[in-house]
Amino acid sequence: MTSDSLRISTHNPEHDEAEEELAIEYSGDPLSIAFNAQYLLDAVSNLDSDIAVLTIASNASSCFIDEPEGCAYKFIVMPMRL
Repeated sequence: MTSDSLRISTHNPEHDEAEEELAIEYSGDPLSIAFNAQYLLDAVSNLDSDIAVLTIASNASSCFIDEPEGCAYKFIVMPMRL
């Protein structure tokens, strides 16, 4: 994660790989962190908004996921060790 882009990459034991780069608004130092993709999908699929706010304090901290306005729930996803 850098100030203007989020690079998402994935791989699995069958050696399938994918990578996507998204435009984002981020203020802070560059960040590299790993999450279980299914846990992230479970959280964002339960949001009512098209916009998700992810709050990550550091490379080893949990990720708080909510909506910018009127979120009834907040989701927490713990990072994975690589």
